[in-house]
Amino acid sequence: MERLATFIRKSMAIRKMTIRELSYRLGYSGNSFVSNVLNQKKMLPMQKVDEWAKALGLKDADLEKYYELCSVELAPKFLQRAIQHLRKKNAELESLLQNRKKG
Repeated sequence: MERLATFIRKSMAIRKMTIRELSYRLGYSGNSFVSNVLNQKKMLPMQKVDEWAKALGLKDADLEKYYELCSVELAPKFLQRAIQHLRKKNAELESLLQNRKKG
């Protein structure tokens, strides 16, 4: 699955938004914190998730995907592992279902 930082970078690119502009929209005086989040050196603070969504101008499907990515990446590690395991099992089951439909 796509990483949150990758999704944010793509969203910024679509909107031709720079790190400086996103930092400004978020009220940061410098670019380092946003840069660190995008480079996965820092986590996006849970209490700032909505602010980031608004600053990025996310709507509809993009907003939904953003919240899903946040819920996974900001979850404790044991939950992240459980989610990854469930997604893998789901993909296996979907593949089996597709094979049964074909055969």
